[in-house]
Amino acid sequence: MLALENVLVVEYGYIDNSNTTLWPYYAQGLTIDAANAFGGLVSVPQLELGNRTFPLLVGSVVGGGSIINGMTFNRGTRPDYDSWNELGNEGWGWDGLLPYFKKVRYPPVDGSTVQKALAAIARNQRVKAF
Repeated sequence: MLALENVLVVEYGYIDNSNTTLWPYYAQGLTIDAANAFGGLVSVPQLELGNRTFPLLVGSVVGGGSIINGMTFNRGTRPDYDSWNELGNEGWGWDGLLPYFKKVRYPPVDGSTVQKALAAIARNQRVKAF
């Protein structure tokens, strides 16, 4: 299927290429400070909590709040991905994507540069971004 639409994504903020965003190890304890957050955003009233509202911190950096999540992800469920396949996106179902999920979760240990960098981070050493 050929896509006939174009989408332009415009993000607010600066591009943060510091070690705290490039290397998951250094993201420990990273928070959004007042200078790098949109202010004044609050949740909708939470009925189960006596209609209390809570502040919402949203990073004003390219990538938004996901830039400070330690670079982790949660995989969806089989029905999530199978529905993509049913919409005509062949290969995007659970069975088509599972091998890639496994590669991300269990990367091969082959002595590659990435593996060496991850091992160095695990030993709490500074490594240069490459």
